[in-house]
Amino acid sequence: VVTSIFLYVVYLLKFRKKNTALSDWEKTRRELHNLKSDISESRITPENGFIRLTDLGRGYLEKRFGLPATRRTTPEFIEDISHNCNFVPDDRKPFLRNFLEAADQVKFAMVYPEKELLNKALVNAESLVEATRPPEEEKNV
Repeated sequence: VVTSIFLYVVYLLKFRKKNTALSDWEKTRRELHNLKSDISESRITPENGFIRLTDLGRGYLEKRFGLPATRRTTPEFIEDISHNCNFVPDDRKPFLRNFLEAADQVKFAMVYPEKELLNKALVNAESLVEATRPPEEEKNV
């Protein structure tokens, strides 16, 4: 009987976890954590890390705030967030500008990024995501 109850509880816990949908905010936090791990373990090159981080950041901002982040060039997107965006905290906007411009250099001008620059960008990206935490996530963390 005890074994049956134990197995039933384990089943319920597993079933419950599978049906728990993660928010875009939580998915992004997890992806940033995974990226950080890949970088620290050298499973990803700094170039690919920049590309992945750019995609994560733009995708998050698009899903979270409805910004056309993935369909804009960097100058267009920077213009959007500089003048028409109240969602991104003002103190995070310079990071976005600098990061996206550096990422364009990596992607299009074949500039080799230093791992330390990528690590710094990752910390800033985590800070941006944390600063834009939805109110409903306050109770879940």
